[in-house]
Order: sequence, then C-alpha cells, then structure tokens
Amino acid sequence: MGLRQLRLEAQEKARQIIPALFVEMFGDPAANPKGWPRVPFGDLVTIKAQLRKPDIRAEGHFACFGPEAIESRTGRLLAYGTVSECRPKSGKYLFSDNEVLYSKIRPYLAKAAIVTDKGYCSVDMYPLSRMKIVVPEFVLSLLLSQAFTDFATRESMRARMPKLNRATLFGYQAPLPPLSLQKAFASRIADIQAMITQQERMTSASERLASSLMAEAFG
Repeated sequence: MGLRQLRLEAQEKARQIIPALFVEMFGDPAANPKGWPRVPFGDLVTIKAQLRKPDIRAEGHFACFGPEAIESRTGRLLAYGTVSECRPKSGKYLFSDNEVLYSKIRPYLAKAAIVTDKGYCSVDMYPLSRMKIVVPEFVLSLLLSQAFTDFATRESMRARMPKLNRATLFGYQAPLPPLSLQKAFASRIADIQAMITQQERMTSASERLASSLMAEAFG
C-alpha cells in the first residue's frame, strides 16, 4: 500500500509538469512576457463538427459523452459510453480525431481534452478543429491555463448558468508562438504522457498485488 501511494504521488507530480512546461516555454498567456503576437482565438481554431442525431445501428460503437467524461484541469478523458449504450435521443456534435473538446458549461472547471477518434459529444461542448498554425497540444494547454480559465470564468458569469458563448471564446486574444516551438512542446508532452502511462500501469499492478495478498491472507 505504501508503494501504491508513492506511485500515485509520482503520477500527480508528472501531471503537474505539463502546465509548468507550458509556462516555461510560452510564458503566462495573460502577461505574455515573451511578446508573442496576439490573435483572436478564432484564428487558431474553428468548429467543423456537424450537429446530428447519432445512428445507433451504424454508429453504435462510436464514443458518446458529455463534460462529465473529462477530468477537471488535467485534460484526461475518464470512462465514457458508446452510442449503443447511451442511446441518445437528441442531436450531438460528431467530432473527428485530433480535435480538442472544450466544455462551455461552468468554464471555471477547466474541462478540455484531445480526442483520438471519431465520436459524439453533447452540445454543452465545443469540438475545436485547429488551423495549421497551431498543434492540438498547444490549444489544449492554453484552454487549461489559469489565464484562460480566469478569462472564461469572468466572461461566463454574466449568464444565470455560467456558460462561455462561441463569440466570446473566439474573441479571446491568444498568444501565438512559432509553430516550431509548439511542435517541440508537443514532443516533450508525448514523453511526459509516456511516463504517466507507465506509472499508471505500475500502480494498477501494485493494486492487483495488494488485492491478491489480501485474498491470500484473509480469504
């Protein structure tokens, strides 16, 4: 159990590296100390996803989820169902692989994630397709940054239900560092994610061992 706790602590520390690395390489988006040019966020991304009702027979294996399937502030996708399991009765956004999903509801929770395959998400989320001047890892980290979260929270509080509308999202003045630096950032993130995945596997192995020992000792 002590080993399991150490591994969980290592995982948490590894996850904290990514936002720290973002600030180290690009600077705080609000202060923009590196002097990157600022552009409307709508110049970096667009929304191409179609709003449609999923075809349960033909698309039953597609992922189908809402904001609850994204962990707050980490960019991690949690457990979610398929179209066959959820059997949606209303329209959903059909997103594509390598898009960034951002929850517009209660933006202070900072829920965003990169998806790696086609699927459906609720209309409470924006499926963002990136332009060629940015990489998805940069877009995700920008959306999860404290600077953007403060902006989104402040702007969304005008509504009864905190919600960031599309015009406000696309109007956000985002720093735009060189694409080469963004790609270097994405490469370093891949290494960190590999480390996190290894830690998660080792934690799972520790949990299985603990369960086995408990069963052997107490039946």
